[in-house]
Amino acid sequence: MKLCSKCKLPKDGTNRSWCKKCFAQYVKDRNHRLGVNKTFAPIYESLEHRFWSKVKRGTLEECWEFLASRDKAGYGTFGIGRGKSFRAHRVCWEITNGKIPLGKHVLHKCDNPSCCNPEHLFLGTNSDNVRDKVLKNRQTSKLTPEMVREIRMLSNDGERSFVIAQRFQISPQTVCDILKGRRWKHLKKP
Repeated sequence: MKLCSKCKLPKDGTNRSWCKKCFAQYVKDRNHRLGVNKTFAPIYESLEHRFWSKVKRGTLEECWEFLASRDKAGYGTFGIGRGKSFRAHRVCWEITNGKIPLGKHVLHKCDNPSCCNPEHLFLGTNSDNVRDKVLKNRQTSKLTPEMVREIRMLSNDGERSFVIAQRFQISPQTVCDILKGRRWKHLKKP
């Protein structure tokens, strides 16, 4: 059994050289010296309270911006548990409406990825999400349906995939996925 290096009593299963009691006293003394009143971050009554403390709320018509961290796409990210983070608008949906059904997405009416106003959110399928992106001109594909038809035609005429990829400035894997029907499968083959 290991002993605390400060009080020489058996220490609990911590990796520190001090027991929990001695470490807590050290933190308390250090914070007193530094003039800090609180030893740890404030404890919130609930996950819900912690979430809403990170949202700038306004009227029901306005977007409610998530003020904490965001991912590359601009969606708010909210940490729950150790190392687990979720998109803030999904957490908002679950807080206000309950569990998200399997296979459903939480979509924005306002197209603001950091918005957490429950009035601006709705459930939809993956197809609804893609349709919504296309209708609102947020489609990020480099290719148009005409280009995909041309890729298929060039391949049928014997053109090599890497040459087609260079011509359309896409990866050879994308060309392969189009030809095998893994991408653009909704577009009928000639």
